[in-house]
Amino acid sequence: MDKPRVLVVDDEETLVYVIRSILETNGCEVITAGSAESALTQLEANAIDVAVCDIVLPGMNGLQLLASIKHRRPEIEVLIMTSHASIDTAVQALRAGAYDYLHKPFDDIEEVWTHVSRALEKSRLTRENRQLLEHQARLNAQLSDKLRSLRTLVEAGQEMSKLTRVPQLLDLIVGRVKEVLEAERVSVMLLDEHRQTLRIAASYGMDHLPLDTIEVPMGEGVAGSVASNGEPVLVTRDDPTDSFMSAPVRMSVPLPGWRETIGVINVTARRSGVPFSPDDLQLLMGLAGLVASSVERVRHTMELQRAYDSLKNAQDQMIASEKLKAIGQMAAGVAHDFNNILAIIAGRAASGLRAVNAKKPDIERIRQYLEPILQAAREGAATVKRIQDYSRIRRDQPRGAVNLNTVVQDAVELSRPKWKTEPGMRGAAIDVVQELDEIPMIRGDIPELGSVLSNLLFNAVEAMPQGGHIVIRTRRQDDRVRLDVEDSGVGMSDETQRRLFEPFFTTKETGQGLGMSIVHGILMRHGAEIQVDSRENGGTRYSILLPLATEPAPTVVALPRGAPPAPGMRILLVDDDARVRASIADELEHEGHELLAIGDSRSALEAIEAQEFDVVVTDLSMPGLTGIDLAARCKERRPHLPVILMSGRATEQIEAEVQRARIDYVISKPFTSEELLSVIGVLTRARRAA
Repeated sequence: MDKPRVLVVDDEETLVYVIRSILETNGCEVITAGSAESALTQLEANAIDVAVCDIVLPGMNGLQLLASIKHRRPEIEVLIMTSHASIDTAVQALRAGAYDYLHKPFDDIEEVWTHVSRALEKSRLTRENRQLLEHQARLNAQLSDKLRSLRTLVEAGQEMSKLTRVPQLLDLIVGRVKEVLEAERVSVMLLDEHRQTLRIAASYGMDHLPLDTIEVPMGEGVAGSVASNGEPVLVTRDDPTDSFMSAPVRMSVPLPGWRETIGVINVTARRSGVPFSPDDLQLLMGLAGLVASSVERVRHTMELQRAYDSLKNAQDQMIASEKLKAIGQMAAGVAHDFNNILAIIAGRAASGLRAVNAKKPDIERIRQYLEPILQAAREGAATVKRIQDYSRIRRDQPRGAVNLNTVVQDAVELSRPKWKTEPGMRGAAIDVVQELDEIPMIRGDIPELGSVLSNLLFNAVEAMPQGGHIVIRTRRQDDRVRLDVEDSGVGMSDETQRRLFEPFFTTKETGQGLGMSIVHGILMRHGAEIQVDSRENGGTRYSILLPLATEPAPTVVALPRGAPPAPGMRILLVDDDARVRASIADELEHEGHELLAIGDSRSALEAIEAQEFDVVVTDLSMPGLTGIDLAARCKERRPHLPVILMSGRATEQIEAEVQRARIDYVISKPFTSEELLSVIGVLTRARRAA
C-alpha cells in the first residue's frame, strides 16, 4: 500500500524538521518547501494527499497558496499553521477551504500528527467517494446504453411486426442501424442459394456504388466468412477483401434463419470515429435476429399464401366441375321435359293442320288438337319459371325469408330425370314421397338450399341401384324447421359417416368428394345443423335443422289482375320477331283493339311523334335501340303514356335500367293474351284516374 504523501510548507527549517520527523515516524512520505512558489512546483510534480502550510511565507503568503492549491487540486486537504496573534487569519483560511489550523508554537508536538491523520482520513474518504461516484457514473452510462439498446430492439420489433414485405423490413433495419450506431455505411446482404453468393438487398451511404453488380462468395472476406460460419465479427484491422463497401467493414453479423443463415448485416466505421465496442456488436446481433425472423416470417407467409391460392384455385375448379356436373344432370332433365313438350306441340300442330285442310274441317276435333298445345306451352312456361325461381334470378323472388316446402318441390321436379328417368332406363323404380307440413319461413338462400336438396337426392339415388324409395319430410321443431331426407339404400359404414363431410373424401370410383363438403359449408353459412343416421344395408337419413326467418318475407310483386280494357284501345306493339309480333297482334285485334305493329324502335318513335296511343307494348331485346331505350325516349316525349316491357330474360338483371327508364310494368314471356290484357286494363284505367 502506498504511503500517504504530505507537503510541509514553512520557511523555518527547525519547525519543518520537527514536523517531518513526526510524520515520517507515523508512516508518511514528506515533501518540504520553504516558499509558496516552491510548494506549487512540488504540487505539479507529486501526488499530494495533505498540505501543511504556514500563513506567513516569503513572497506569496499562506492564504494565497491555499487558494492556488484549491484551484489546482481541490481534493487536497490543507492545514494552516498560525500563531495566537493571527487567529483571525486562520478563520479566513477555514472559510477559504482549509481543513483545519494548528497553533504555533505547538503545546504538544503529537498534536500535529493528530490533525494530519484526520486530514489524511478525510482525503482518503473523499478519494474513495469520488471513485465510487465515477464508478457509479460508468455503471449508469452502461445501463443507459443497455436501456437504449433494449428500447431500440423493442421499437424495431414492433415496427417489423406491422410490415409484410421483405424490402420494407430491410429498409427499416438499415435506417435503425444507421441512427443507433451512427454508421457511415450499412449494407444488408441476402444469400442467393442458387449461386451461393451474397448480394446487397438494402443499404445506406452506398448510392455511388453499382450495388446490382456486387457479389460476395460464401466463405470469402469478412461478410462471406460470417455468412458461412454464422459467427459475428468485430473487425479491429482492415481487410482488403471487403472493399465492396468502399470502406473497411468494422462489424458483420449473420442473419440467422430457421434452418441456415440467410444473409449478413455489414457496418463500416462510426461517423464520429469512435471505435465500435462489444456492446455495439451485441446490439447489432439483436437487430439482426429480429430482422431475420421477420424476413423468414414474411417469406413463410408468402409461401403459405401461394400454397393457399394454389389450393383454393384447384378447389374452386373442382367445385366448379362438381357444379357443372349437377347443372348438366339438371339440364338433361329440363331438356327431357322440353322435348316432351315440343313433341306434344309438334304432334298436335301437325294433326291440327291436317284437320284444317280436310274438305269438311271438324271444329271440335281441331279444338282437341289445339288445347293440348296450349297446355304444353303453359307447362313449358311453368318449367322456365321453376328454373328462374330455383336460381333466384326473378325480380319477384323473396330474399332472406324462404319457403322450404317450395324449395323441396322445385328440387324434386328439377331432379326428376335423376330419380325417375335414369333408374327407369335400367329397369329400376324409385319413388319420392313428400310429407310436407305447414311450416314457417326460414332464413336462407334458395339456390344454395336447392343445391343441398339436389346433392342429397342424387346421393340417395346412387345408394339405390336396384330401386327403392325416398321420403322427404318437413316440420317445425321448436324454434327451427326440420328437414329429413331418408332413403332405403345401401347405407354407410361408421368410417364413411365419420369422414362424410371431409373435402375430397369419396367412396365413388369417379367422384371428386366435394358434394357433401359443399352441403356442409352451405349449412354452416345458414347457421344450420345436420345429423346423419345410417347403417350398412339399412338406409340413410339426413336430418337438418334450419333457423327461422327473423323478418317477414318480402311481398312478392304479383301480376296485376283486373278486367281487360274496353275494345277500341289504340295500342303500339313493337317487336323485331315477326312471328311473335303477329301472334300478339292477332290476339289484341281479336279483342277489338286498334293495333299498330312495328318491327323496330326508330319507326316506333316516329309513330309516337305522329300519332296518339293509349299504351305501348315493346320487346326488350331489339337491334339498335333496345326496348328500354325506346321506353326512355317515349317517356321523354309522352311522360304519362303507359309502357309495358316484354322480356324473356331474368328481370332482376335489368331492374335498375327499368326504373331509370320509368317503365310501368315488365311482363315475362311466355304470357297469355288474358294476362297482357289484364295489365293493359290496370295501367290505362290508372292513367285515366290520374
